Formats: sequence, C-alpha cells, structure tokens
Amino acid sequence: MERVTRQAGMGVAPRRAILASVLAIAFQGTALSAEPAAAKKPAASAPAGKASPSGAQAPADKPAGTPAKDAKTPAETAPPLKVTTPAVPATLDTYVQPDGSGFFALVLPAETNLANTPGHDVVVLFDTSASQIGEARSRGLKALDTLLAGCEATDRVALMAVDVTALPLTTGFVAPGSSDLKAAVEKLHRRVPLGATDLPLALERAAAAFSDGDANGKAVVYIGDGVSGAQLLTPPSFARLSERLVEQHVPVTSYGLGPKVDDQLLAALANYTGGTLVLDAADVDPKAAGLFLAASARAAVAWVAANEWPQTFEAHYPRRLMPQRSDRETVIIGRGKIEGTVSLAAVGEAAGRPWQRRWTANAGKPSDDFS
Repeated sequence: MERVTRQAGMGVAPRRAILASVLAIAFQGTALSAEPAAAKKPAASAPAGKASPSGAQAPADKPAGTPAKDAKTPAETAPPLKVTTPAVPATLDTYVQPDGSGFFALVLPAETNLANTPGHDVVVLFDTSASQIGEARSRGLKALDTLLAGCEATDRVALMAVDVTALPLTTGFVAPGSSDLKAAVEKLHRRVPLGATDLPLALERAAAAFSDGDANGKAVVYIGDGVSGAQLLTPPSFARLSERLVEQHVPVTSYGLGPKVDDQLLAALANYTGGTLVLDAADVDPKAAGLFLAASARAAVAWVAANEWPQTFEAHYPRRLMPQRSDRETVIIGRGKIEGTVSLAAVGEAAGRPWQRRWTANAGKPSDDFS
C-alpha cells in the first residue's frame, strides 16, 4: 500500500479503493460521536471491537451516537445552498453485492485554485517520548530540519517538545532561520526521550498558541508515532478536539514514525481537520518527508460551513464534509445503490474569502474491483 496519503510531491497516488479502505478504518476507529453515519463499510475495515494502538476502539455494531434512522442533521433540513460557480466533475466508483446492496466511493478533486494567505503560523509538535529513540529520533530530526528550511520568510514557527507534557521551546512564534528558532532546535537535541505521549494535551496547547485576529494561515505539524499512552484519545475527546481545530481553521499534518505507529489515529486526525499524513518506511527519505510537511503546512484549505448531500446516499463517511485541500483529493465512502448523475454542493471560506463549490459525478459501472 502506498505510504503517503497526499497525491503530490511524494510517491504515486494510491488506488481509490485502497484509499477508501484506509478512510473506512480511520473513520470507524475514531468516529465522531457528534455526527456519525450508520453506513456499512464498502471495503475492508478494522475488525469490530479491535482497538488502535492509542486505544480508539472500533464499535461492534455501529458508531457510538448513531442517530435514529429518520434523524436529520441541521444541514440536511436547511434550505438548498445557492452555488453559482460552474460544476466541477468528480469520480464515483460503485459496487453492488449479490443481495443488491450498493456501496460507493466518491472522489472529489483537489481544490487547486484556492485562495491562500501569504504567511502561515506553524506549530511543530516534536514527540520526545521514550519510543522516539535511535533511528526514529534521527529520522525525525532530519525531517524537522528540512521542514524548517522549507518555511518561507513570511511564515512563523513555534516549536514544542511533546511527551507527558507539551513544553514550548520557543517564546511564541518566531521567524524561520532566526537565532531563537536555532536555539530551540538545540534545546530539542538535548532533550532526552522519556515517558509517554499526551497527544490531546499537545494538540490543545497547539490550538491555544494561535491568535484569532492574526491574518496568517494556521497549521500544526506533528512528528512522532501518534501513540498517546499518557492520555487516550477517546471518540468523544477526539470529536471535541477536532471540532475545535476545525473551528479555528487549523489543519493537522503528521509524519508518523517509530516502532509502533497509530496510523489510524493520525489518518483520522488529518482527514477531519483538513491535514495530510506521511508514514515512514524504508523507502521514505526523511528529508523529503520534511519538505512534504513544509508544503502541506502552507497549502490552501477551504473550510466547509455547510453542504448538501445527494438524496441517493443512504449513509456516508464522513457525515459532515471535511475541509477541502489544494494538494489532495477527498474521498467519501458510503452505502447506496447509485445510478446516473449525482450532485454535491458546499459553501465556506478559504483564506478569509467566500468559497463555494458544486461537484457532479456520473456513477461508474459497478465493479468487483471495489468489493
């Protein structure tokens, strides 16, 4: 399986069916209890009741908090959205079981023409727990060096060491290449990896570091294994934390590395907040991974305020449309026997400017390739 979820800059785009499977695992393993969907999985997923390395457990029957069959979200009962821009083509792959049950994967293309801010404030969370030793630490530091080198002069960086606490190594945000940032990196090199990681605390501290009135874009970059042993990230806490990050327009991008990586948690975090993920492997150059992180932190993101789903979608993951990025596709999976053309609309903002989009897709011929 392709080790990089972003389709530009590193590696070849993974097959859509495989990507849909990865998202199914991520969404079930850390389902948002606030707005889950009761969809069956269109492809392989985590076994019922199996916990991810950080303790996020896939439910035995359906995601916690699944609404009643006829329940409607506010977005589903709101007046139709007014979208005046020309429709953008999307791709709709389908599969029908022998019993007639239908499933689909809708692929929305990258938003390549999004408005962006000239500068970005980037909080870098570097995992210094006991698992990040030896080769993992060495590769993480190499990625950090190229990440910082890839920042623009208009960007600002805050560096934190993350284990049982989240220790700021800079005083607020500092300029790339500044003596303050170099001193912070030196402090990081001297810090001995010990203890476990409190990832919820680290993300809360990162969210609190941003100023609401700043015109810069925002991003969090995490380098580590995503295993939060000091405080488990449960589905309810994941929902609260990811919603806060989305409300603040803060995408989370991660470089997952170490002897035991919670890729399910890191994938769910990236998808729900509009971030990206690169997973370490023998054929992944950590310096290239650092450049990937820098580009991802600066990429444009459209923040969805409201959207309309096709009525033929019986159920879908996610229930709420995720932020749209300029550098990768978005995959929506779900249940429903889809024929003909479907239309999906969304409105929101990008770089403080209004954004709207309508996608149309013609249902492909059902294929066992997507089973």
